[in-house]
Amino acid sequence: MSSLPGCVSLDAATAAPDSEDMTELQQAVVEELGISMEELRQFIDEMLEKMDCIQQRKKQLAELETWSLQKESEVAYVDQLLDDASRAVINCESLVKDFYSKLGLRYHHCSSEDEASQPTEIIEIPDEDDDVLSIDSGDAGSRSPKDQLREAMAALRKSAQDVQKFMDAVNKKSSSQDLNKGTLGQMSGELSKDGDLIVSMRILGKKRTKTWHKAPLLPSRLLVCLN
Repeated sequence: MSSLPGCVSLDAATAAPDSEDMTELQQAVVEELGISMEELRQFIDEMLEKMDCIQQRKKQLAELETWSLQKESEVAYVDQLLDDASRAVINCESLVKDFYSKLGLRYHHCSSEDEASQPTEIIEIPDEDDDVLSIDSGDAGSRSPKDQLREAMAALRKSAQDVQKFMDAVNKKSSSQDLNKGTLGQMSGELSKDGDLIVSMRILGKKRTKTWHKAPLLPSRLLVCLN
């Protein structure tokens, strides 16, 4: 702070180590300005309060304090939600265990990764010749998630095409149902002959392109060949 004309600066008064000199300085200020040191400090504080930069900084500090309190409240709320969810999962698992126990079963927790790591019997066709087969024990866990996703998408597209072909065949068959009643009756009679497929018989089925699987035969209301 710059010194007033005709008086000693306040910085010099602050730096003075002797209390006697401080008293003399205060008396000089009172004689020069006609106000005491306490009144001078109050006047300076009032002037600072009126400055725009001081008001803006105070507002920013108040907003920062409010924001900090809000974030602390949100963190506490999220922690409470996590604790509630954890307790709910534990309670749900306990209920499932009790339900299994009442049914005479033993509850065993396993993840999808554990199920995917189990080997399955797959018959791969290395080339376009359906007569040449190679049998191997495939391990789903050895494939990367990217490969599994690609195969799943291909299977979904193939399934959509098969469903569309099936619907087209059903619609076509419904339109000519009156003309083919005799043929359908003859086909249903031929299914009872020896050598025909039986429900629950384990057969090889082509699930998707170049991949065969062993599975039991399930009953179906309508048998349609899709080319």
